[in-house]
Amino acid sequence: MFPLLIMTVLLPSYAPVLNGAVLAFQKGSKFIHEAMVEFNTTYRIDSWGWNGPQLVTRVASRFPQGEDLQILPTIGFYPIHWAKVRKYFTDEDPTDQHAVWERMKRETYLFHYWNKITVKLIPTPGSLMYKVLNNYCLFCDETGPDG
Repeated sequence: MFPLLIMTVLLPSYAPVLNGAVLAFQKGSKFIHEAMVEFNTTYRIDSWGWNGPQLVTRVASRFPQGEDLQILPTIGFYPIHWAKVRKYFTDEDPTDQHAVWERMKRETYLFHYWNKITVKLIPTPGSLMYKVLNNYCLFCDETGPDG
């Protein structure tokens, strides 16, 4: 049996809001059932946040964390904030980049690198993103072999 996984992401309101981008659950999960009921009874056509992250947060607040619900830290999936991702395509501040790289190797499961922002960026050799793409990207043939 594996637990339901929900990661937490802090939004600009400074209140914790669960993202729900990564979910794993057992067939017949009470959490997923309750989330579907919540979605069907409170759906708002004009509010992605209400129907997405806020819905996951509302439902999770009704379940205790434990064997059936685990909320993973942000670094597990979003180790770099969207507003800072460009920096990590450059050779700016190599000490910080190395520290982030070392932490990601220990604590990151998947990496969302904000493609809408980064799609046209080319990582500088030695930069954090160069290392990520060369060591972990499954579909990245364009970057060099020396991460």
